[in-house]
Amino acid sequence: MTIPKIREKLQTAVDPKRFEHILGVAETAAYLGCIYGEDRERCEIAGLLHDCAKCYSHERLYELCMEAGIRLSEGLKASPQLWHAVYGPVEAESYGITDPGILDAIRYHTTGKAAMTLLEKILFVSDYIEPHREKAKDLRELRILAVNDLDKCTARIMQQTIEYLNEHGTAIDGETLEAFAYYQQYL
Repeated sequence: MTIPKIREKLQTAVDPKRFEHILGVAETAAYLGCIYGEDRERCEIAGLLHDCAKCYSHERLYELCMEAGIRLSEGLKASPQLWHAVYGPVEAESYGITDPGILDAIRYHTTGKAAMTLLEKILFVSDYIEPHREKAKDLRELRILAVNDLDKCTARIMQQTIEYLNEHGTAIDGETLEAFAYYQQYL
């Protein structure tokens, strides 16, 4: 499926605010891809499809994960806000995407993971700093850091995410903790 066709299908699948966010992530990912030498089209497709499963309720996502044979860890079971990323690669395949790198980037765009690929880091960072996002802490600084040191930016975003989840008493998935342990070396 071409990028224009993916956009067209997404626009009918998600609400307008989500679609605006998706376009912001896709633009940011394509831009960072150009800076860091990752294929621009792969970055844009990953950005477009990172939230392709956000249109489902938590209950439906759980059912879809079970139907697809996706086992949710105890940490993931306690964090339904992450299920769209776990199921996202399956949903992305309905858009004709089979590139394992894009599918993995979609899978880890919320939790991160240790030693992420360049595409995975680009999507992870893009989701956090895209132009329509306004409420996250230190966004201006993170946006500058993203174009200068992607690993350090990844580490800072993970650190802020863990701080936020701790402040709000929200469960933290084990993958996120493992990812942060790995990326702490860049702080």
